[in-house]
Amino acid sequence: MAINMLATVQALQEALSQAAKQSLDRRFGALFDKVYRDDVLWQAWFHVRRNGGGPGIDNETLQFIENEIGVGNFLRQLRDELKTETYRAQPVKRVWIEKPGSVVKRPLGIPVIKDRVAQTAVKLVIEPIFEENFLDCSHGFRPGRKPHDAIEVIQRSITFEGYREVVDADLKAYFDTIPQDRLLELVGRRISDRRVLNLIKAWLRCGVMEEGKLTYSSTGTPQGGSISPLLSNVYLHAFDKMWQRWGVKGTKLVRYADDFVILCRRGGQAALGLAAKFLDRLGLTLNREKTHVVHVSHGFDFLGLSFRFGKTSAAAKKLNYNCYRWPRRKAVESLRKKIQEKIGRRYYLSLQELIREINPILRGWFNYFKVAHSERHFYRLDRFVMNRLRIFVITILVEACGVSPVNFLTNWVCSVWRGAMFLLSDNRIKNELPVRLNEPNRNSVGQNCRRAVPGKTRRPVRRGGFEESSTGKLLRHHRRKQWRTDRPCPKLNESDFYSTIPLGVKLGESTDQDHQTTLRRIA
Repeated sequence: MAINMLATVQALQEALSQAAKQSLDRRFGALFDKVYRDDVLWQAWFHVRRNGGGPGIDNETLQFIENEIGVGNFLRQLRDELKTETYRAQPVKRVWIEKPGSVVKRPLGIPVIKDRVAQTAVKLVIEPIFEENFLDCSHGFRPGRKPHDAIEVIQRSITFEGYREVVDADLKAYFDTIPQDRLLELVGRRISDRRVLNLIKAWLRCGVMEEGKLTYSSTGTPQGGSISPLLSNVYLHAFDKMWQRWGVKGTKLVRYADDFVILCRRGGQAALGLAAKFLDRLGLTLNREKTHVVHVSHGFDFLGLSFRFGKTSAAAKKLNYNCYRWPRRKAVESLRKKIQEKIGRRYYLSLQELIREINPILRGWFNYFKVAHSERHFYRLDRFVMNRLRIFVITILVEACGVSPVNFLTNWVCSVWRGAMFLLSDNRIKNELPVRLNEPNRNSVGQNCRRAVPGKTRRPVRRGGFEESSTGKLLRHHRRKQWRTDRPCPKLNESDFYSTIPLGVKLGESTDQDHQTTLRRIA
């Protein structure tokens, strides 16, 4: 049923997209009946359920709707309210989240689940119409586009097209300063259905609930609603059009939601002044402290990456200069902080449970930054994660065996360290260790290969350092090393070693003969 609903919704979006493409100034007037269609509401629910999120001011969670109310009953009630025009938007709940690399917190508005489903349904209907008007310079929160597209445009423009100055711009409190009247006017240029416009107006002016106080504002859109990214793109599309028609010639605008850069061959200050005038006409202001004009050789930050134009190595014979990019320091520190918070002192968890919580974070971070020159950062972060896990395992073993922290570096703890190394190696074999960030690049057939550079072809290679993890090499090192000390190191029998691993982390279940042999060598 879900596949059929997805197909019907996609057919509806395709029909609306084709109609909008034929006439870029056509106003669509019969859309409200498509919002409360069963397939659209079910597809909207799937989107909201996949994104997750906390409850609004009514404290209804997704699990409560699924287990107590029932998804079918919930959607039928919402459909009846929309159809009879008795639906009323509820105020959003204001929460404050930390902003990476800043002491100032960011406000986030959380609508109730019913409003989120209704907003997603409206977005599914009207988004194909506005997509035909959006320009190629806009990359944020659009179907079929991703941040890597904007990163690739910047890299190629600086490396091959001769752009040497960059206007690194930052809007001041964009989502809180959008004039709602102007936004509704821009939406009305493509949508003439009064009921759809009334829904959008109700979501903009429903108010914000913070610590029991309800406040209303004539500016801004709640940052956290399902339809907010689309509305932000609709409003900044006016800036894109103005820059396309009256901007500085020979420049290139690259925008991702409210973050944008302007690439210039020369005359960056003139481009900055003209951009400030265009934004002022829209009722927006630039953050003067974070907006500046820089030369590409000095570097700039955008979308979590640091860009810098520099000379290539001697191996690249056909390319003398390149635009290098790597993760920002704030992004690396943010990941380290997340890993530390996940591990912390949660000694009541087993190693496998802890790794299952860490892997999604590492996998998402790797998939985003793998397009950059991040090998060195991946290697350091991989060692950081492994060391944190080693400390976690050693702490459990030390506490279970009753070793004093004063004698932590004694010969006896060396045996515990070897046991911890074996424990990590055993979990690596079981695919229960964290995703390694410094994995080699892989070609279409999945073999280890060398990255293609000018003058070098992309060909398979075999490197032992890539195929064998750092943990495996350290374990092999500890197997060979002879501990020569004045005081003999106490030996751990197999039963003693198992008794030092609490919380269900058992190695004896393994039937591999090599693992059992290694365990006897450690003992």
